[in-house]
Amino acid sequence: MTARALLLAALACVPGAAYAQPLSPAPPTLPAPRPGGTQPRPAPPAAAKPPLALDQLLTLTVERNPRLAVRGFQIEDARGRALQAGLYPNPTVSVGGEEMGSRDGPGGILTVPQVSQTIVTGGKLTLSRAAGMREVDQATLQLLAERYVVFTAVRQGFFDAVAVQRRVEILTELVGLAEQSYE
Repeated sequence: MTARALLLAALACVPGAAYAQPLSPAPPTLPAPRPGGTQPRPAPPAAAKPPLALDQLLTLTVERNPRLAVRGFQIEDARGRALQAGLYPNPTVSVGGEEMGSRDGPGGILTVPQVSQTIVTGGKLTLSRAAGMREVDQATLQLLAERYVVFTAVRQGFFDAVAVQRRVEILTELVGLAEQSYE
């Protein structure tokens, strides 16, 4: 089920309100049946939460949409790679050993430490950092494009729900007028 259909189904249940109602976090549980077959009466519903306006829905979308969160993490990932691209490579440390002398005579092992460092010249670190920053720009643009897609879906669902609610109001009014004219 798409998010749009879920939002539309939730909003269609509230006639008379021109705003969306938030989805409840968990469905209510029914009490266990009593011995003897009598069921307790359900408690009256709690006071309804205030309806959400479009700007509140968009704020919730920014805060809770996983696709937008993934795009944000991709930006941070690109920033980290851009930072690393502008730094010198780490030095390499190794130890080499050779056996001195023959197997029969006295000898020993000659241990030689080695340290090596790649030296980057010609402004290559600056160019690498600039290429990394372009990746950050691309990731940011992908986040903006995803936000527009998600915001469009939320707005369409919201206005579809408002239209359905208004239609329910009109049809309810028509039924009332038909009942009045019948009497």
